[in-house]
Amino acid sequence: MAPKNKYPVILPTYNERKNLPIIVSLLNDSFTKNGFEYEIVIVDDSSPDNTAEVAKQLQKAFPGRIILKQRTGKLGLGTGRSRRDGA
Repeated sequence: MAPKNKYPVILPTYNERKNLPIIVSLLNDSFTKNGFEYEIVIVDDSSPDNTAEVAKQLQKAFPGRIILKQRTGKLGLGTGRSRRDGA
C-alpha cells in the first residue's frame, strides 16, 4: 500500500497569539475528519506577544504535526520566498 500524501500548511505569524490555537485546531479538525496527513509550519517573525511560546505549546498538544521556524525581526512575507537575479 502506498503511503498517503502529507499536506504542508505554512502559517506566517506576527502577533497571532490569540488566533494561532484557533487556526491550528480548525486545520487539525478538517484534515483529521477527511483522513489526510498534514504538518503545520509556523513561521514567526519575533512577535512581541510571544506567539512563538503559544506555538511551542501547540507542538506539545499536536505532537509531530507542528514545526516552528523562528526568525529574527519582522522580516515579512517577501523574505520567505526565493528570488531570481533581476526579479
